[in-house]
Amino acid sequence: YGGEDVTRLYEILALRQLGLSLDQISDAIHGETSLEAMLVAHADHVDAQLAAMQKLQTHMATVLATVRRSHRPTDTDLLDLIRKVMTVDARVENYFDADQLAALAVRREELGEDQIRAVENRWPSLIAEVDA
Repeated sequence: YGGEDVTRLYEILALRQLGLSLDQISDAIHGETSLEAMLVAHADHVDAQLAAMQKLQTHMATVLATVRRSHRPTDTDLLDLIRKVMTVDARVENYFDADQLAALAVRREELGEDQIRAVENRWPSLIAEVDA
């Protein structure tokens, strides 16, 4: 890889982490978005993730302290914890838009769970081939 390839790879990874769909990434890369603008946006996103993680850590410590005192946390405490986890969780919805998720659901239904498990079982060998 040359310098331009590495820059392009970084751009793609940064935009994916920002939650853009593949189509949006393509538009950004072929548009007028500068590397500096992407770096600034990425840094802002990372800062927001760190702040969310710190809030999650603080709330988890509070709930854990309650449990250690042999008390059950309130339902509100647990629901707040779930909300905070969902905020920092990198979920599939961050990478695919609604139409793409619907297409994946249809494909899953067409293939069936057995076929999906068979392919998933092949992933380690496929990854090893790609690495080689």
